[in-house]
Amino acid sequence: MTRPGPVIGQPYVVQQGDTITEIAFVAYGDARRYVELVAHNRDLPDFNPARLRPGMELDIPEPDYLPLPGGVGGFRASAGRSFQLRPSAAQRPPTRTSHPVPLTLRTRKEEKDHD
Repeated sequence: MTRPGPVIGQPYVVQQGDTITEIAFVAYGDARRYVELVAHNRDLPDFNPARLRPGMELDIPEPDYLPLPGGVGGFRASAGRSFQLRPSAAQRPPTRTSHPVPLTLRTRKEEKDHD
């Protein structure tokens, strides 16, 4: 039987070997969200995110953003990165199609004969 993992919006009891980044990754799909877990739980008695104690109960808050498809983006502290969704094919302007240039390969002997 597997142990229960952290679930958004519910308390989570820390297990032996858990790290704050691992809890964030399992709950949100993004380990960088540990910053929000720390901020949300900082008022817990004896809370030290670097040394989680088994049996400690952490609150897993609701996310304040919706992740983009593929699990990318949305994190507020992502060092200034911004992500954009590509428009659908119906929204994109038509692209100019290139036509292949016919290519004729000749051997050196054929080139000599041709000249």
